[in-house]
Amino acid sequence: MLRAKEIKAGRVYARVIYAKEVKARGGRVGRIYTGKGGKGDWGGGEVQAPEVSAEIIYAKEIKADWIEADEIHAKEVKIGR
Repeated sequence: MLRAKEIKAGRVYARVIYAKEVKARGGRVGRIYTGKGGKGDWGGGEVQAPEVSAEIIYAKEIKADWIEADEIHAKEVKIGR
């Protein structure tokens, strides 16, 4: 499990993502659930890496070039726009 306030990465891989906002240039996502988004307990700090991989990610904001996830639960999701 990974908790971060903000994640900036080239690629993000996760089974489930809980976030307020997810933005990616492209990706492959099984299901997107929009609405309230996340639980609000984002944790602290910022993660900047070429690749981030975790079973579950909690983040206030995720910005990536590519994202792969089975599920994203977020208030706002923009992929490929």
